[in-house]
Amino acid sequence: METLDQVKTNETVKINQITDTELFEVVSSFGFVEGSQVTVISKLPGALTCEFKRSRFAIRAEDAASIVVEQ
Repeated sequence: METLDQVKTNETVKINQITDTELFEVVSSFGFVEGSQVTVISKLPGALTCEFKRSRFAIRAEDAASIVVEQ
């Protein structure tokens, strides 16, 4: 089981599950839900920059660890 924080830079994956209920409520409000495609743009200590639907956003690595993905 791979999580978003484990994805390599410039890799695109599909969201399989968001295991943190509070995180799900926040990210689902802008359409970031199971089945969505997301690309990891860059990784910094403690954070990732991702692209989703032509928008970029930052997410804490600990939150990204709650997002199960598949290739």
